[in-house]
Amino acid sequence: MKLLSLCEDIMQLCHNGYEPNWEKTFRYFVEEIKAGNAIEIKREIQNIYTGMGSFNDLILQKDGELLSLNNRLDTLRQMLYQEITR
Repeated sequence: MKLLSLCEDIMQLCHNGYEPNWEKTFRYFVEEIKAGNAIEIKREIQNIYTGMGSFNDLILQKDGELLSLNNRLDTLRQMLYQEITR
């Protein structure tokens, strides 16, 4: 399932990008999708795209330096949004 794959990739990217809170969020999404709750999770994922401090605002950095992982994050973020809104 594409939704599961995207969430797993983003979870790993957040791990590699030193973002434990977002990693935890995506780990939850992965677990729920695997449990058969993909439809409900799509609504929850849509909610992380809005407001201050949202997933849209996430920039991966370490010690004040931007990480090269941000390009991949942007691509995955767009792909995930397309997946949950179709």
